[in-house]
Amino acid sequence: MLASGIPTRVSVPFANSGDRNTIPVPSQIGVTPGLASFTTGFPPLTMTPIEAGGVPPFGQDMNGILYAMSAWNRWQAAGAPVAYDAAFATAVGGYPRGARLASSAADGREWLNLIDNNTTDPDAGGAGWMSLGGGNDNFTASATLTLRQAGLVSVTAAAGNVTLSLPAATAAGGLAFGYEIKRYDGTGNSVTISPAGSDTIDGAASFILARGNSVTLVSNGVNGWFTLAEAVVDRSLAGTGWMQLPGGLIMQWGDANASNASDVWVTFPLTFPTALYSLTVGHLSNNTFGAVGANTATTAGFYLASYGPSGRTNAVTNYIALGA
Repeated sequence: MLASGIPTRVSVPFANSGDRNTIPVPSQIGVTPGLASFTTGFPPLTMTPIEAGGVPPFGQDMNGILYAMSAWNRWQAAGAPVAYDAAFATAVGGYPRGARLASSAADGREWLNLIDNNTTDPDAGGAGWMSLGGGNDNFTASATLTLRQAGLVSVTAAAGNVTLSLPAATAAGGLAFGYEIKRYDGTGNSVTISPAGSDTIDGAASFILARGNSVTLVSNGVNGWFTLAEAVVDRSLAGTGWMQLPGGLIMQWGDANASNASDVWVTFPLTFPTALYSLTVGHLSNNTFGAVGANTATTAGFYLASYGPSGRTNAVTNYIALGA
């Protein structure tokens, strides 16, 4: 088939203004002689010769049948959404696996059904439905994400450290699914994304989402998650500053003056939320040759000391610290 071979779209249902019957579902045999229904179609009486007691089919029935079909044809041709319908779900025994429905609660959100004979309402928290995106679930505290929240997720750690726990990579029955997680706070608190059980994220046991960053996570449907993109790197670029890299590593740097009297406390521009991994201190200038170093380093800062041949000395130093 060719894309150019698309049929002419039906903009008006057949017999829209004509004389037509609304076709009932139950059989009309024994109710109204000759009347059509969705259960029996045109009854046998309409196929019986008139001289043998038959009746001709009703033209209004034909109009009604074609109207019912062409009305749905027009709806689909217009790209209109189809939402959950409780009466329809009951009548057909539930939606089949793979059915896609539009949300009636959030414009743009779609639901994918993962089980057969599903009569539950996805907009009301019904089981067996997975979000295909279009929503935006917001978290201000630790939580476990579900299939219903697949798609766009926003999180803030303004009130404290947050852990978002992922469902099992197999939760969608082997189908790939994912989350686009956006962090919008500017605090030094941590946001940790934790996979379920023995699942991993890019081979690691967890993922640290830097403040102001977003990351897209996609399951492999088996035992892990892949990061497709981390959009933003948070930073404060100055003589004393910091940068949070994709994956959560934080690099900080700055200048500090050592004293010939005692150790000097140096505060990092940003307190490392989890740990200090490495700290390097070096000379910028000094009044005598000597060595500089750090004592009692923490996630918040360190004590700076400088020594020359005769003991403590003043010195201008710089440092680089790595942590998360």
